[in-house]
Amino acid sequence: MQYLRINPRKIREIGAWPDSSDFNKKVHQLVSAGIIKKTAKNEAGAGRRALDALPGQLGGSFEQMLASVLNAGKPREYTPDEFLSRTDADFADEPAEEYRIPYQMIRSGRATISIEIGREGNLVFRAPMRTKTKDVEELARKHFPWIVQHMAKKLSERESGTQLEELSRDEIKQKVNAFVPILKERLEHYAGRMGVTYGRVSIRDQRTRWGSCSAKGNLNFNWRLSILPVELRDYVIVHELAHRKEMNHSAAFWAVVESILPDYRERRKKLKEYHI
Repeated sequence: MQYLRINPRKIREIGAWPDSSDFNKKVHQLVSAGIIKKTAKNEAGAGRRALDALPGQLGGSFEQMLASVLNAGKPREYTPDEFLSRTDADFADEPAEEYRIPYQMIRSGRATISIEIGREGNLVFRAPMRTKTKDVEELARKHFPWIVQHMAKKLSERESGTQLEELSRDEIKQKVNAFVPILKERLEHYAGRMGVTYGRVSIRDQRTRWGSCSAKGNLNFNWRLSILPVELRDYVIVHELAHRKEMNHSAAFWAVVESILPDYRERRKKLKEYHI
């Protein structure tokens, strides 16, 4: 697992850390949820350790030496009076020196770098084959507010959405066995109405999607469709069959879906409330 390292001071220096309570609240929510990792170090502890290690033979006044130690590479500067007047509670509230965001890097023949937030709030970078990791991370730091906003949005959707029931392996097998003939019947029904054909049909344990359609017309469906309401199950089936006419999500694609399911927007919205 790779980590994007975020130093608050440096992010503020490039103007990519909004000074708003709402933004900081989102950061803390993501830390609490474990999506963003927070280091245990804080600048108060670092300052105190450095002060304890201060050699007695250094020249200059005590105040000069103290200011030098406290201000070296820290997110903000302190005067000796500021530092010495602070209470233990003040030190406890010091910001972390660094946040770490786990991410996945996917390199391919694409021409540009993209930043994506997955269904579970995970960070994914897609980049050209020869792209250097440091270039991707530098771009991500500049877009740190966007990353936080979208991660927080995914977290909110996950917490407010409908969680599917947890099933044992035997229960899953029973659900899938009962679902197979239903899936076959619905595919034949909708394929006939849409005037399309399809190839091999597979049922898989996918963690990021409800279904997919390959360029060859092979269809994959998530076994969890078997425990969804019928109207949402049918929406996924029609969605994947529509790719047999349009292998994209263009206006033409959605027109195909709407011709079969005029209320597809409501079904699609409802499906987003369920988390795989």
